[in-house]
Amino acid sequence: MKEAYETSIEMNYTEYKKMCQVLNGRRIIILAIIISGFLLASGLFLLIMGSIVTGRFFLVLAAGYPLLLWGVFTRSVRKSFSSQKLLENQHIHYEFLEDRFIVCTDTSRAEIQYPMLYRIVETKTNFYLLLGPNQSFVVKKENCSGELTAFLGELRKRRK
Repeated sequence: MKEAYETSIEMNYTEYKKMCQVLNGRRIIILAIIISGFLLASGLFLLIMGSIVTGRFFLVLAAGYPLLLWGVFTRSVRKSFSSQKLLENQHIHYEFLEDRFIVCTDTSRAEIQYPMLYRIVETKTNFYLLLGPNQSFVVKKENCSGELTAFLGELRKRRK
């Protein structure tokens, strides 16, 4: 790669929420399945043992727990986004070079070497460039050239 590829994104709550869902959603689903399964099994056991009221209570908990967990997650994401005032409606510009990428916002500029990336996650709509488990950059595919999308896809494959 000789030339630099450029793209940008307007970071807003929708993009932030989507990023959090991609990066943390699997853990939430697994946790919900395990705990709901335990509550369901406990409810059925209690019904079989003759404790109708307690058994029904556990069955209701089994059904409602995933919804409760998702609500807590959504509230946590909203609270986290609101607490990061620099992130709200921030214009982020990326420049991808051969050995690093440059991130420019209205308030900062950073150069990140590709080996410093913890992981690269690709979805149908975005790339997520993670510096660690809790810090990432969003690159929207619809704002990328075909060459940049191919470059990031290859970079992701090399990082596995």
